[in-house]
Amino acid sequence: MTDDVESAVHQARQGAGDKDVQVAGGTNTIQQVIRADSIDELYLHVKPMVLGRGERLLETIDHPKLTQVE
Repeated sequence: MTDDVESAVHQARQGAGDKDVQVAGGTNTIQQVIRADSIDELYLHVKPMVLGRGERLLETIDHPKLTQVE
């Protein structure tokens, strides 16, 4: 996909019909989806391992609209 993340998610939702769309990726990809307000649920898988200096998922997001449900 060469479009921006909003376009990619929109196209995926159109193609999926009434099925769920999942976005997988690293920190940068997930930050783009959150900034585009194109996320309904976030399943975060955490591994107790740091490569290099690590990356903070929500540090560069201004007031993410996320609510912990589980």
